[in-house]
Amino acid sequence: MTKPYKSKKALPKNFKQRISIQKQRKFYIATSLLLISAYAWIGWHWQVGSQSMQLSVCLSRRLLGIACPSCGTTRGVLAALRGDWMLALYYNPFSILAISGLVVVPFFLVYDLMKKDTFTYRLYRAMERLLHKPLVLLVITSLIALNWVWNIQKGI
Repeated sequence: MTKPYKSKKALPKNFKQRISIQKQRKFYIATSLLLISAYAWIGWHWQVGSQSMQLSVCLSRRLLGIACPSCGTTRGVLAALRGDWMLALYYNPFSILAISGLVVVPFFLVYDLMKKDTFTYRLYRAMERLLHKPLVLLVITSLIALNWVWNIQKGI
């Protein structure tokens, strides 16, 4: 049996930098597309109004007949945009996080673009590392589960 070939040389530093730059570029493209999609989704619901709330893209609701942890987020964002923050919290506390992200992240992206910095990517990586800590993951998972139970209880 032959041993797999292992090069004693490390990958060239330039290669590692190129991979890192490619990951960053993909991150910025994906984040921008996600923001554009979110703005389009909210804008469509804003224009169509209550008739659009009959449209559900939630697989949990369609397949199982129960709300998922994020059900009500669109209605919550729309309520917050109308200035009704309590209703937004009632629909789904995630709506406050969503609207915060929709407001703040574009500024981070523009800052990075203007300063040729990677602040947003570094912040993302730091949050990713934080989420790998067991206690943090347990707390966040518990909050999501509580929100799910609350959504089911409300019949949202």
